[in-house]
Amino acid sequence: MRIITVFITALLLISQTIFSQPGTSWYLPDDVSYNTKIITPGQFFGHQIGEWHLSHDKLYYYMQELARSSDRALWEEYARSHEGRPLGHLIISSPENIRNLEKLRLEHISLADPGLSSGVDIGRAPVFIKLGYGIHGNESSSQNASVL
Repeated sequence: MRIITVFITALLLISQTIFSQPGTSWYLPDDVSYNTKIITPGQFFGHQIGEWHLSHDKLYYYMQELARSSDRALWEEYARSHEGRPLGHLIISSPENIRNLEKLRLEHISLADPGLSSGVDIGRAPVFIKLGYGIHGNESSSQNASVL
């Protein structure tokens, strides 16, 4: 009897794990229209993310492609690695914010100085979020995550 109870319990736990896959509607809603000019990572690389590690050059060219194909993205190179590889930011925002990026940057910096920030309407200011991926050259998972 005890063996049967253990077997049934194990079967229930395993079946719960197998059949409880979360949907993607919270991440990729069905009622949103996506820009068809923007190529997906899978289409660009020729494989799904996670099947192969992304090299720096593949990641760089994909970020360049995103900036080229959308008015909501801008690539800015800020430095070069010791090996001469480009290091940069992919900035994603509204087309208006992309056009006014320097003005927004100066307003954002002025918030640190009470004497300069009195004229800034923080209720209308956009939020700046920096997502940094991969500070160590041999960590491949961060590059794969950055394109998702």
